[in-house]
Amino acid sequence: MPEAPKPQAALGGAIRQLRERAELSQEELADRAGLSRAWVSEIESGRKSPMWRTVEQLANGLGVRMIDIAALVEALDRH
Repeated sequence: MPEAPKPQAALGGAIRQLRERAELSQEELADRAGLSRAWVSEIESGRKSPMWRTVEQLANGLGVRMIDIAALVEALDRH
């Protein structure tokens, strides 16, 4: 059985930053993205790694493109 991917703290940090910029609570983002607030919290804290489909849902909920999330993750990884 394949191992689960390791959580990426930079991805969680990017989602949190974008959510805060949009002035959304975790619950509001979860509603917009069709996810649970607990799942958004797990991702933001770096405890869970989402599949690409979930990242797409989050991007849609945030009103950004997936490439915007990827660019922010890359920037956070460099620091």
